[in-house]
Amino acid sequence: MAARRIRAGLIVLAMLIGSCASQPSPEPTPPTAIAQGQGFVLAMAFPADHFAPGDAIDVKTTLAWIGPAPNVTVWGSGMGPIGFMFEELTGRHRMMGGAMTADCVRHPFPQGVTAIPLTKSGGWTGDDPDAVFYSSFYADPQLHLPAGRWRITAELDGTLAECAMDAPGVSLKAVLEIGVG
Repeated sequence: MAARRIRAGLIVLAMLIGSCASQPSPEPTPPTAIAQGQGFVLAMAFPADHFAPGDAIDVKTTLAWIGPAPNVTVWGSGMGPIGFMFEELTGRHRMMGGAMTADCVRHPFPQGVTAIPLTKSGGWTGDDPDAVFYSSFYADPQLHLPAGRWRITAELDGTLAECAMDAPGVSLKAVLEIGVG
């Protein structure tokens, strides 16, 4: 069983690295974070660890179910069981993301790898000094970040049975830092 999980994790890693390769020349391995537990492998990768201001930042995220059952259901937010957070480590120290709806929606995952699209969710008050920035950030369908150092987190959060107080939970975080500028 352990060998199967390791093999599945390596397959996910190879898929992410292959999908992030932008040039055929030998380059350093793209920054990749992998979190594994409870039969899941959550992986997130960037094509590089540094981006120019104005670059659209391509994030590849996958969730693999490698447990013994042919499929599994994660119950959680209707926005999806995986959320993304963006934390500015320099400059204004803004933090965006992590907002999830409180509904209990069924998210089935077959055995194998599922691509997870990048999503942005969050809120702010109208008197926030960064309100214009937040409005623009969340309206942009791509990921653009201001100059500085950023921590990006992909987090799986849900339950493995229909939402109830005693339902077994599942939580994994894949975390990477990148630079812009």
